[in-house]
Amino acid sequence: MEPGLYRNKELILSWDDLHIDDVFDEYSSKYNDLETILENCGAMSTDTLVLTKNIESIPSNTFMDIALDTVIVQNGTRKIRSDAFSDSEIKHIILPNSLEIIGYASFADCKALEKIIIPEKIKAIPKSCFANCLNLKEIELPKNLEIIDFGAFSYCYSLEKIDIPKNVFRIGANAFKGCKKLEKIILPESLERLEIFAFNGCNINTFAIPKNVMFLDNFIDDKNIDVVMCKKTIKNLKCIATDNFLESKNKNIINKEKTLDDLLSEGKSLREISKICKEEVR
Repeated sequence: MEPGLYRNKELILSWDDLHIDDVFDEYSSKYNDLETILENCGAMSTDTLVLTKNIESIPSNTFMDIALDTVIVQNGTRKIRSDAFSDSEIKHIILPNSLEIIGYASFADCKALEKIIIPEKIKAIPKSCFANCLNLKEIELPKNLEIIDFGAFSYCYSLEKIDIPKNVFRIGANAFKGCKKLEKIILPESLERLEIFAFNGCNINTFAIPKNVMFLDNFIDDKNIDVVMCKKTIKNLKCIATDNFLESKNKNIINKEKTLDDLLSEGKSLREISKICKEEVR
């Protein structure tokens, strides 16, 4: 599509007619207000904005409070800065394959956003990136993703399913907190860190902890959830939170003969349990 502003798929203002290049110039000394420019063009009732290919970076706060239905970011854009789309009324956004970096909270509070496909070059979903996107139902993560940071998808109430890519090694604190419709998650074998309240408030009944996890915090605050660990997981653990997690009423399986609850009831410390499991693995 030609860069510009569309209504019902019909181009009503070309990019040149919009005169908004300065809005996307991070080094411009001019005060850049996209909302004011669109209002002056009489364009606030339009539905789609197609950006030009010449934009390498979308600055912070560019689309904040904008009521556009759809934004199409074309190939050539490499960065989306922090809060670039936050608190906007955008329902759909198409991101280019050239995108490499997304800033923190860049889509936070986009309460109308329904679906997002994150391009393959993105390796980290930063802090609060999609927090409070209440209607976000579909998320497609890139296969080379490595980090899901603090609160990245927190309080996405409509999210029912998400596939965690096989290269993710860290899921940060509160990453999926409050995703109350999320009922199932498969943690990848690459995972090394699972941080506090990462899945707190979800509707998941069972967590299988991968064998390569080394840092395990209180990722849930529900003692009725079943947490399953093999003995190799215990062998690799270097740090584990011991309050809510170890008080789980259900069985935390470490081998076929004994559960973690069994060993704890015998009065053994976590260090002793770890030693037992390491001896069994040999």
